[in-house]
Amino acid sequence: GFINLTRDSGVGSFAHEYAHALDYILGSRYDTLKGSMYLTDGGETPLRRIVTAILDEVLKQFNEHNTKEEPIKYDEKEYWYRKKEVFARSFEAWVSWATKELQKDGYPYKADLLVRSSRYNNSQIYPSKFEGRLDDLFTAFCILAGQAMNGKPLSELKKTTTNIKTQTTMIKA
Repeated sequence: GFINLTRDSGVGSFAHEYAHALDYILGSRYDTLKGSMYLTDGGETPLRRIVTAILDEVLKQFNEHNTKEEPIKYDEKEYWYRKKEVFARSFEAWVSWATKELQKDGYPYKADLLVRSSRYNNSQIYPSKFEGRLDDLFTAFCILAGQAMNGKPLSELKKTTTNIKTQTTMIKA
């Protein structure tokens, strides 16, 4: 597959599509689980537990902003609430937030090609808060994904996930 960045309608969607690629590539090649080709399918491996924790936290945020009578839940028939789509939109929104945070510290680049931040006004389909737990989870996900793709065995990844705070502190330093 490829990500088409040549049309205006595709500008700002790279992070979203990249998240779909990570979900599939990591789930089917690096963190394999019988019967599951995507990390968002869940499971009891380090990367899959992080992704499940991200999805749980995002669902919690969705329900904080829910205007419907019934709570929002994941539903594979409903496009906006498919786990794969929620993960990709959440990753996209996190990249936008993280880039803005880096810019406060003098990071000179904008993320216009990666994300289009004007999309994130709907808090029922995009998470709205990244400080704290959600930032820690995405940072830990990136650390583990990088380690997995660099050939670290899953036993090493389990050690990494024992203390997410320590890992996020190390990566930010």
